[in-house]
Parts: sequence; C-alpha cells; structure tokens
Amino acid sequence: MSLAEIVKTGNVTAKKYAKGETIFTSGEASDAGICVVLAGSAATRVGDQIKDQLFSREYKQGSVFGLLAAIGANRVETAAALEDDTKILFINDEDFRRFVKQDEKFLANLFVLVLGRLEALPASQLQAPDEIIDVTELLGEKAAKVLEDVRRRNLHILDYLNKMRNKFVSPGEVLFDDGETHDSDIYLLLEGEIHQFKKTGELEVPVNTIKPGQLFGFLRGPNQKGHALIARAGNKTAKLVRLDRDLLIKLAHVDIDIAHAVFQNMVLSVALIEKVLLKE
Repeated sequence: MSLAEIVKTGNVTAKKYAKGETIFTSGEASDAGICVVLAGSAATRVGDQIKDQLFSREYKQGSVFGLLAAIGANRVETAAALEDDTKILFINDEDFRRFVKQDEKFLANLFVLVLGRLEALPASQLQAPDEIIDVTELLGEKAAKVLEDVRRRNLHILDYLNKMRNKFVSPGEVLFDDGETHDSDIYLLLEGEIHQFKKTGELEVPVNTIKPGQLFGFLRGPNQKGHALIARAGNKTAKLVRLDRDLLIKLAHVDIDIAHAVFQNMVLSVALIEKVLLKE
C-alpha cells in the first residue's frame, strides 16, 4: 500500500489548491507539518518568490516535501501547486502518532520514501561546501536540539543487534572513500568522531562531523554503488555499528521510537545535503 493510500484511510481532509496557488512560503513556521501530494502535483524553490521558470523541484502524487517540518525548522522553500485541484495533506507530530496507531505500515512507508530520496540524490551534482556544515547555523537552534534527541534515541538500535556488527576505525583511518563500490552500509557511530569530506580534484574539502548517536552513509556514489563522500575517523578510535537498508526498514516495523528517530536523522541529512552540497 502506498503512503497516499494509507493516509486516505486516516479520516483526514486534504487542502485543495488551484494551479499556481502558494502552499507555503519561505520563512514561515512549519507547524502544519510535512506535505504529501494526494492528487495533482506541486513544486518548490528556495526563496519566497514564485515564478514557473524558477521552480527547482517538482513533486507528483504520492511524493513528500516540506520535510524540515519533521525537525521543527522553518520553511526554507516556497511551494505552489502545478495543477488545478492539487490536494496536499499536511502531517504534523500529532498526526504521526495517530497514523502509526491506525496502521503500523505508515511510518515504515514514509521511512522508505525518504530513504529512497536520500539514496537517489545524484553524486555527480555534489559540490564542496564553502565551510563545514553547522546545523544550528543552517537550520536553527530548534533543529539542533532535535538532532541531540535523535542521537540519543538512535542508540537504542543496539538493543536489536549483536556485536558482530561492530567496527573499529583507528585515528585518522579511512572508513570508506568515494572510490570504493563494495561498501554501501549505513553506519551508526557509537564512540569518537567521523569527519566527512568531498573530494575536489586532489583536495579533500571538509563537509561534516558525525557525532556519537548519528547515522550516516545514506548518500550513494555513482550508479548507486559505494559512497559519495569520504569518511575518516578523528583523533580517537571510532566505534561504529554496520547497518544496511533492509535492516533499517525492518527496525521501522518493530520499534516506532527508533523508526521516528531514524526518519528525523534522514530528514536532517536531506536538508543539509540539499541546502549545502547539491548544485542548483
């Protein structure tokens, strides 16, 4: 069952928009929640002016956008309907809890959609950032606080794993680079730090620092193989847990709290990548 089909059974009413009508504007609070296209299509662009030729991303029926609402950040894009009778469902935190109670597949389906969006981001369109990513500076203090809570809740993944999945990376050692195609795991950092880099020519430009409790490794390399970034341990040995896509999806079915935390982790990843690393 698709996400759109699931939410239709939730006794909710979607908002209807005419072609060209604004759905939300950059800078607005995102309390209404993330958006699901139930009918028609919508598009977004960074900024607060709507002109057809300036749309940067389009979303068809069943698609999800406005993801920053899941971490409490204000809208960074302006969205508008592309067709008459476009129907948009807004899902806030209260809706999340209600939908999960109504159908256990709801969060897992949303989880898969966002994971797929992350994995589909084109490695060829990545650019080195001007400076290392800072969540507070880019998305605000509320989003940074959500990340701290997400890191804490992600650690409960360990309740479902054995130590065979543990991995240790010596100080300064590379965990994976953008040339390896065999390593497509997602990782949960338990101890130490992992620094991520974007290779530009012969230079490695710092992108992000991963802290304990964070999941990383979602961003795929060319042809969906390997990783798009370089990951190297900091000045202490890094302890990690190796995960994979199928395992995360299974966890989404068996532990709602973990699934919600991983979902928010993925939303943060999408937001940071699209805001800093992805070329327009």
